[in-house]
Amino acid sequence: NDIEEPQIKEMKMIEKTGASSWLYTTEIKLADGGEYSYTFRVIPYHPNLINKFDAGLIRWVVQ
Repeated sequence: NDIEEPQIKEMKMIEKTGASSWLYTTEIKLADGGEYSYTFRVIPYHPNLINKFDAGLIRWVVQ
């Protein structure tokens, strides 16, 4: 269950959409078509952030 070829992409801020929310964009190219499972993780980055998972800014999508 390892991710064989992860892609890491920097996102670009498009606009501020509220008091404490922003809209970002990026492009991800999928190499193959067909029936696959893809997982997207968005993790905040700042050079002074000690632990990238400890920002309190990550929201997990549950379906």
